[in-house]
Amino acid sequence: SLALAGNLVMTNGARVYLYAGPTNGTGLTYGGLLDLTNRDLFVSTNSILYPVSHPTNGGSVRIRVNQLTLPPGAQINANGFGWSGGVAGHGVGYGPGGGGSNVRGGGGGYGGRGGNGTDAIGGASCGSLTTPLQPGSGGGAKSGGANEPGGYGGGLLWIEAASTATVSGTLSASGVSVASDSTGGGAGGGIYLICSLLSGSNGVLSANGGAGTAYGGGGGGGRIAIYMTWHPWDD
Repeated sequence: SLALAGNLVMTNGARVYLYAGPTNGTGLTYGGLLDLTNRDLFVSTNSILYPVSHPTNGGSVRIRVNQLTLPPGAQINANGFGWSGGVAGHGVGYGPGGGGSNVRGGGGGYGGRGGNGTDAIGGASCGSLTTPLQPGSGGGAKSGGANEPGGYGGGLLWIEAASTATVSGTLSASGVSVASDSTGGGAGGGIYLICSLLSGSNGVLSANGGAGTAYGGGGGGGRIAIYMTWHPWDD
């Protein structure tokens, strides 16, 4: 875990990568923790925070803050930072919804089922509707002859804000495709946001599946769940 004694303020086009470790044997449900308890996270315009899940274990980064602020043009971006696509020797995409692999690959599954490839089935829908705490599964590889890896799934944005989450920028955890006509796209990842109040204007939350290819299946969509502990319209 990384615990800061002050606020985390990203400016001037900053790029910060947070890499999760595997969760095996740790007793934890996450592979890394950014602990800003009683502190704020501010990501300025044109700056990006990248939480990166473990590609073959699925351990992901948990972000705990007091207040989150994303102005327009700021991002927390986990596109393609989920489960790995299938590779040589492990053609099926990684993750519980990994896309199948035959001569062509199927798309990874998560909130939605992955699309079938010409010769391989897409990955099954999986994970929790209410607490999406997994990244998206990878797409299947092309096998036989030249083996080409499948697309990575989207990562996981697990954010807990004790106060207000102001999202006028982008929260994104989409799966990706690879430059091949026969591999499966990765599934969209997860966005799990808990806050006292959700604020902002024109913010974007996305967890799209990676596009299909000529013979490979597209990735299924991810999962997004938002919980607010205070509702101003109840006052």
